[in-house]
Amino acid sequence: MWPFKKKDKNKLNNHFISDILIGYTLNLMGKSDEDVINYFEGIKIGSKTDDKGITRFMGILSNGCVFLVLLENKKVFKINIWLNNKPSKGDSENLNFFQLTHEAEYYLYSLFDNRVKGANKNMIAFESKIF
Repeated sequence: MWPFKKKDKNKLNNHFISDILIGYTLNLMGKSDEDVINYFEGIKIGSKTDDKGITRFMGILSNGCVFLVLLENKKVFKINIWLNNKPSKGDSENLNFFQLTHEAEYYLYSLFDNRVKGANKNMIAFESKIF
């Protein structure tokens, strides 16, 4: 048996990426674009508003994962993170537990499909059911 554990390429500063998404969800859902900019101070983010009024803030975390914060009517309603690899068992358990305890507030999106060659389909997201 190999004595070393496989490194979790999704971890950010030794934290599960699911914990990061949960933190973003609890701190940003329902907040304004100004709140998003202030929250991600120190991380280079880009933003774009489409003709339907949806604003997107996107950036790259230090572990290489990409995040996307979506606002409608100037309020955050969805937060996505594209992962480097499939989520670990710990990430999956965290996401499912948070979803169960907050099912009236948030919907968990996840897509894990590596059948499309060259495409990173490892995505986790929470969307507000309130806003």
